[in-house]
Amino acid sequence: MQGPLGILETLRSAVLEVSATVAAHRDKSRRALAGMVCEQFRLVDAHGEKRLAGCMKALRVLHSEEQIALPPPQVKLRIAKPRLLGKPVPEAVDVPADVREIEDFEIVRVDSAQDRAIWNTLMDEEHPRGVTTFAGAQMRYLIKSAHGYLGAVGFSAAALYLKARDRWMAWSHEQRSGHLKRIVNLSRFLIRPSVRCKNLASFVLGRVFRRLSSDFMARYMYVPYVVETFVCPRYEGTCFKAAGFQYLGLTQGRGRHAPSGVGKRSRKKVFAYELDPAWRDRLGVPQVALRPRLEVGAGLASDSWAEQEFGGAALGHIRRTARLVKSAALIAKTMGKPVTTVPNRDLAAVRGYWRFIEKADRFGITPAKILAPHRQRTIERMRTQKTVLCVQDGTDISYSTRPQCDGLELIGSNQTTAQARGVHLHATLALNDEGLPLGVLRCSYRKKGRANHDASMD
Repeated sequence: MQGPLGILETLRSAVLEVSATVAAHRDKSRRALAGMVCEQFRLVDAHGEKRLAGCMKALRVLHSEEQIALPPPQVKLRIAKPRLLGKPVPEAVDVPADVREIEDFEIVRVDSAQDRAIWNTLMDEEHPRGVTTFAGAQMRYLIKSAHGYLGAVGFSAAALYLKARDRWMAWSHEQRSGHLKRIVNLSRFLIRPSVRCKNLASFVLGRVFRRLSSDFMARYMYVPYVVETFVCPRYEGTCFKAAGFQYLGLTQGRGRHAPSGVGKRSRKKVFAYELDPAWRDRLGVPQVALRPRLEVGAGLASDSWAEQEFGGAALGHIRRTARLVKSAALIAKTMGKPVTTVPNRDLAAVRGYWRFIEKADRFGITPAKILAPHRQRTIERMRTQKTVLCVQDGTDISYSTRPQCDGLELIGSNQTTAQARGVHLHATLALNDEGLPLGVLRCSYRKKGRANHDASMD
């Protein structure tokens, strides 16, 4: 059974046949056309039912790409509002502080209309993001006890595109298209604000995960391998870590359906939980280290050292990142001397370096963005050491010979009371226990008595 991306890829690879089918039956509704296309390409689920929703969505994508021409919709799409109870769910009473003392604890799968209304009402009134309509394969649970309802959990289809997750999964585009259904998204997780019970959140997650695979098999005839979820950056995700989730990175802020483009939503932390520890073997994907290690000195003796240390800088365009790499190599060749003394009179590199510096503010290039990839390599080298020394020091950089510079502060004066102006640099250098430098962890620059450029990535 194909996932949503698999259906789209199947129809995209046979777009001529799809276009011919649509053109030959323009008197049909879009739903009827989707049914015909499902029959044509055998798009069915594990129960043998047509994948109408996924097929209609794929057809709309092809229509938006002008690869096919769908007939106009015959009816206006109406999205039904979630059914609510009409009154708040009663508060849980006398909930003990110790999770082991909760009476008649039960995980209830939401199957009935009444349970669905209770679930919706809890989310609508007590979850920060409210109730919503889930996409794709989904599962809902109520957390019930003798004290009352303690919370609720909801799963839906995984994000179609998620860089941090897909990098960790280490799967190809074809593998993702065919097996995306093996990931489910923990879309809603609620422990009621009035409930105060130590370790309840991680306990609930553990109990739900024990039955999630069997419940998916009973309803959808397949089992998921991985659970993904998102956490706002201001939260640590402590309960997820306690339940065994792994932190994968940050989202791009684009939303579920956007493969590219400018992010329009807030970025969130991505966590993943392995329901099946053998999922990599089952999908045929390689092992990936979440915390990569880099041996001290590895790659630094080659001509590509600058690419290794700065090639991952996110400067908004690959050409700016490439210029940063070239500029780093240029500075290394002229260490302690003006860049104009570069060997072989590479004037193009010098001009590119100055353009990069002059346009930094225009393109939002900051010390933090420049240092970020090198700092990551430094951390990777630190992981290979038993002991790491983080040495901090400050120094004043004088710009007295450049009086036209703006925003400088007084950094000292000599015996003739001549004042020197410049900036104060405070840096943190990582060393191993033998004094060998591993890299720069932090740089902050002070102007006018306060730090305004912090190149750390804490």
